[in-house]
Amino acid sequence: LPTAYVFIVLVFLALHAVLLYALGALYLWLPCMQITGFPVMESLQHSYQLVQPVRWGIFAEQVTFLLLTETVIGVCAVFLPQSLIFTIITTALIVFLLLYYFVRMEIVYFDRDHIQRMDLKKYGSMTSFSVDEEEVSPQAKFYG
Repeated sequence: LPTAYVFIVLVFLALHAVLLYALGALYLWLPCMQITGFPVMESLQHSYQLVQPVRWGIFAEQVTFLLLTETVIGVCAVFLPQSLIFTIITTALIVFLLLYYFVRMEIVYFDRDHIQRMDLKKYGSMTSFSVDEEEVSPQAKFYG
């Protein structure tokens, strides 16, 4: 019986590794389609090229947060089985994990594609807002 438990844990960890590696390979696919407007296969190729230098860092970060979340869920399952609090905690953790994944995906894309994030740029007061000509894209100039 203990051999079966060890085997189950090894399969569980192996499936997590495969899943997280696949997620890491596809990590920037949605931002590439969303921001560049590339077709599906071109954005997949572009995202894979962008993620290659940082794929192990992304993998380590995903493993850390996933195992931390699963540990908290496991502790709650032991001490609060079949309770409303367990359901609320589990749902909140999974929602947080998904939101973290999607926000981090956008941040990594902007970092890897060397696109300046406007939310990090410091401006003066809103009444004296001005934009340098160099910062305006050709599309923005075209559309006025």
